Amino acid sequence: RAALSVVLDGLSSAQVLEVVRAFSYFSQLANIAEDVHQNRRRRMHALAGSPPQRGSLAGAFATLASGGVGAEAIVAWCEGARVSPVLTAHPTEVQRKSILDAERGIAELVAMRDRTALSPAERREVEERLHRRVLGLWQTAMLRLSRLQVVDEIENGLAYYRYTFLAELPRLYADLAASLGQRALDGRRLAPFLRMGSWIGGDRDGNPFVTSQTLVHAVRAQAGVAFGHYLDEVHRLGGELSLSSRLVRPTPALLALAASAHDANPHRQDEPYRQALIGVYARLAATAQRKSGVTLPRAPHVEMPPYETPEAFAADLATIADSLATHGAA
Repeated sequence: RAALSVVLDGLSSAQVLEVVRAFSYFSQLANIAEDVHQNRRRRMHALAGSPPQRGSLAGAFATLASGGVGAEAIVAWCEGARVSPVLTAHPTEVQRKSILDAERGIAELVAMRDRTALSPAERREVEERLHRRVLGLWQTAMLRLSRLQVVDEIENGLAYYRYTFLAELPRLYADLAASLGQRALDGRRLAPFLRMGSWIGGDRDGNPFVTSQTLVHAVRAQAGVAFGHYLDEVHRLGGELSLSSRLVRPTPALLALAASAHDANPHRQDEPYRQALIGVYARLAATAQRKSGVTLPRAPHVEMPPYETPEAFAADLATIADSLATHGAA
């Protein structure tokens, strides 16, 4: 303590701020490194065929099995369960998106360096990119100059959906289904028991800046993120499903769905799956604009009426999936 006082007491205010920033960023980088290390350990256990680790899905299922709870009972539990992790926020806790982006980029580069066999030239490139990311983080101000508004908190919360939840929740369900096995599911899909929640923008318990207009904005912004995700996924799926009717035989329901899009592009006349998804995209885009006023990532090729219900959207996707299964493309 005495030695530190000798070093620190003589620093100027500007130097003190540099020290504080350095230790703040050091803590953030150490957290990133620890997260990557934990992922590395879990991966090594999986590769080595180790017994299920505590805290993992496999470990939880092993514990349940030892207590006499079978897979069928877990599937039945999911049918009536609702697990809802709720995002909260406070202006002092909201990080800038620039900081979140930099931290995410650093984590991805560290994981790439750790998991990929790199040539010397590739390793140098990764090291340079990592150095650039850390340097960018160091020269980015942690704090904003202007006071945060509730809309900033809303946007910050939604960033986690884009970064994590929208991609990881389907993987979680897939891992659960694989662990339970097809016999327990008996041809059914696992019930969607996990629903993300948030009170950001809707905390009407004393925050004077949260009004009915704020709540409407929060709900519309959330809807916009969900619609944007679905639109991107449908567009990507259309790019993947270039299957030709000269080579496969789709179901009559799929062909009817394709015909309903009225796609006149001559290059897609033998690609019914793409035509079907052009129609799905157009209907989803119309729904998104009606429900949330979302800015479309790309304009639809045709004009179609909006979906009236989520079930109608799901039914069109099921038509595509069912047809793929009939010619070995499930």
